[in-house]
Amino acid sequence: MYEPQEDSHLLKEVVLKYCKSNKVGLFLDMGAGSGIQGFSVIDSVSSVLMVDVNQKVVNFLKEEIIKKGLADKIDVVFSDLFDSVPNRFKGKIDLAVFNPPYLPKGEDDYDDLELYGGEDGLVVTKKFLEKVRDFLSEEGVIFFVASSHSKIDKLEEFMYDKNFKFEIVAKEHIFFEDILIYKAF
Repeated sequence: MYEPQEDSHLLKEVVLKYCKSNKVGLFLDMGAGSGIQGFSVIDSVSSVLMVDVNQKVVNFLKEEIIKKGLADKIDVVFSDLFDSVPNRFKGKIDLAVFNPPYLPKGEDDYDDLELYGGEDGLVVTKKFLEKVRDFLSEEGVIFFVASSHSKIDKLEEFMYDKNFKFEIVAKEHIFFEDILIYKAF
């Protein structure tokens, strides 16, 4: 499980601010990991859908939800992005957030689904963006994390080609990279 780092906390700040000033019904925490995003907004949204590709993480989240007494507000789905997300969620998500694996994977890097997003760092992000619109409500918004180590120009070109409107809403310099939070719709 990806333990929350600076990128997760920056995303959480942006998301909490958005949820406090906008009405959010269904909130999607894609790649939920520890559940930091979904658990942090639970009092500001109607319901949460947490999705993760790791069955151990899904089991952990289900246990946490029961411990916290939140089973009536949170659904958890084991899925590789949207592959196994039930159709009943299509067109319903008001806010989707994702802290994808965004680091470019070099030849010598070990396989770590939590960190590496393919050769350019964008493979998982692009797959997410390809499908997320099917699940967004009419006014649905996306926030996601990107890194200056990825090919940001290629990411923005991809979003432009897919007719996303987007902007960078937060940026933090950490060690040898800039962490970027994109808002897209």
